[in-house]
Amino acid sequence: MIFQCHIPFCLNSKCEWRFIKGFVDLYNREYGTEYSRKVCPDVQIRDNKQPEVILEDGTTGKEIVIERKTVVWPVNYIENHVHWHQKAEEKARRGDYYEESFQEEFTLEARHKALKGFSEQLKSALESVPDKFASYKHAIRILMLQFIGNDSLVSDADIVEMIEEAEVPKEIHEIWVAYPEWINEWESEVSWRQLYKAR
Repeated sequence: MIFQCHIPFCLNSKCEWRFIKGFVDLYNREYGTEYSRKVCPDVQIRDNKQPEVILEDGTTGKEIVIERKTVVWPVNYIENHVHWHQKAEEKARRGDYYEESFQEEFTLEARHKALKGFSEQLKSALESVPDKFASYKHAIRILMLQFIGNDSLVSDADIVEMIEEAEVPKEIHEIWVAYPEWINEWESEVSWRQLYKAR
């Protein structure tokens, strides 16, 4: 569930619909619904905190509000990873063989540090959501998470456990986590798995 090299998916954009559309397609297939984008309130309503997208089901009129967050550890991982790619591309253009490990040496200390870092970033992401959902008590409220970092230190099971043990604010009805669905040895697509549903 940790993306090590899927940087374009997490770069900032004014409207995040292009990152959310695939999830909505999956959700509609899974539940037999017809949700589509109604509005991107965080772009159009600037006087208070707003979620990324409001969806409306064309058949029932029901609404879903979505907030999407990236949980990155270490916090400068994306910047460092982009720099690593730039260096690799420069060397490849010159014909230099480039072999440099971007992986942190696997140790218990490094693993502990990564687990703690991801947990803290997850807590911060969860705490930032309630204000954005405050005006949408009538809607299904979904938080989409994408974890980015070193996947040799933290496993999928660790991510599942983090979410199971997290204090999820009552304003969040569902949490869906992105994971890479491999097409072949080199290519993957972003898919989603529900890891939390309020009772």
